[in-house]
Amino acid sequence: MLDNIFYKQVGERVQKEREQQRLTREQLAEQSDISTKFLYEIETGRKGFSCIVLYRVCRALHVNADYILEGVEEVTNRSRIEYMTRGFTDEEMEYLVKMVEGICEFRDKAKQDKIS
Repeated sequence: MLDNIFYKQVGERVQKEREQQRLTREQLAEQSDISTKFLYEIETGRKGFSCIVLYRVCRALHVNADYILEGVEEVTNRSRIEYMTRGFTDEEMEYLVKMVEGICEFRDKAKQDKIS
């Protein structure tokens, strides 16, 4: 009985996160290397899954397993970015920093233009 409740809650979190990211079930299944039917069964709490499937789903959604399994972490853009960039090399991080700096400059210029 408790297993059924657990699987249903986990599935609801997977589905909620998938929908918030505007991914179709087919897209997430493909990115997680599982069938669409299996993903449906996970989201509806009908089936459990292995650690490797959990890992793949979390990677595809850019969330950590604690959130999917326990709902303990509210997924924020900041935590999603941290998760996505864990495996980045120093060179990739430097490139990302330059991109963010460019966005900040654009934002600051837009604010100045709005004030003027």
